[in-house]
Amino acid sequence: MRTNSINKLELDWRRFCRCVLYKKPKIKYLNPRFMPVLIYRLCEICIELGIPVVGYLFSSINVILFGLEISMKTKIKSGLLLPHPNGVVIGAISIGRNCTIYQQVTLGSASPLDQAKRNKLPVIGNNVLIGAGAKILGDINIENRTLVKANSVICNY
Repeated sequence: MRTNSINKLELDWRRFCRCVLYKKPKIKYLNPRFMPVLIYRLCEICIELGIPVVGYLFSSINVILFGLEISMKTKIKSGLLLPHPNGVVIGAISIGRNCTIYQQVTLGSASPLDQAKRNKLPVIGNNVLIGAGAKILGDINIENRTLVKANSVICNY
């Protein structure tokens, strides 16, 4: 039986091939620009299977290799695209389908005091593109089909 995360991984790969690659690689999933999404989905699979310690290990590998930090509590739907994953911090409640997130983006709480409060985090809709360096902080709802321009700061304290 295929888990939901494996299905998401397959959809992530298809979108990656459509958006980034001009031809299919010889070894599936091992493109260095797709690896961070693969590692995140492996983390998600470990949590689904009830082995969160291994999930934390995969999450740490993403931080060390790619500078990509994704909260294990964030729910990310299929089609995630991270063209340049370095310096990305994702602490949102959820991210919808087919979202593209560029380098140096931060999604999270507006204050260190609010980090433990799940209702003080952003929610990202479907088909959203978040440009390089954008910061989305606090209780923010980004609607479907939205473009967040590079270096934008969207805050709600």
